[in-house]
Amino acid sequence: MNARSEEARITPPRVVWRREWVHRNSRSLIVWGLFAVLLAIGSSLSGTFRSHAELVVTLQGATFIAMASAAQFFVVVSGGIDLSVGAVATVSGMAAAVIMNGHNSEIPLALLVTVGIGVVVGLVNGLMVNYLRIAPFVATFGMFYILQGAGFTYSVN
Repeated sequence: MNARSEEARITPPRVVWRREWVHRNSRSLIVWGLFAVLLAIGSSLSGTFRSHAELVVTLQGATFIAMASAAQFFVVVSGGIDLSVGAVATVSGMAAAVIMNGHNSEIPLALLVTVGIGVVVGLVNGLMVNYLRIAPFVATFGMFYILQGAGFTYSVN
């Protein structure tokens, strides 16, 4: 048996690999296909949908979701779960709005406070999970309701 015939016997044809790849990634391909269809419909029905300004506004609106998703990604990959992310964002946003009160000069302080809120809540969640041995689902779910209650109470007053 020569080297060429053994190589042909070991390596399957490329068509099989493509078919397997499509089969393994079928869900992702369906999602991307639906995204392309929605993009085509939006582009054809609205002239402003394709504009640069609209793209910038859309990406600015998606920035927060992207950051929260990235943070949640690391939590889930490490085997945990954090249900308090939305409530932390709510309370942090409210605190930033109160601190800035319409003045751009207060942005550095507002950023410091919002990061501090996130650090403190994360520390409390981490201590509850690691030292008190409370399940991450329960600890972060409880923190979610505590922060939502605090935000609601402040916004009503």
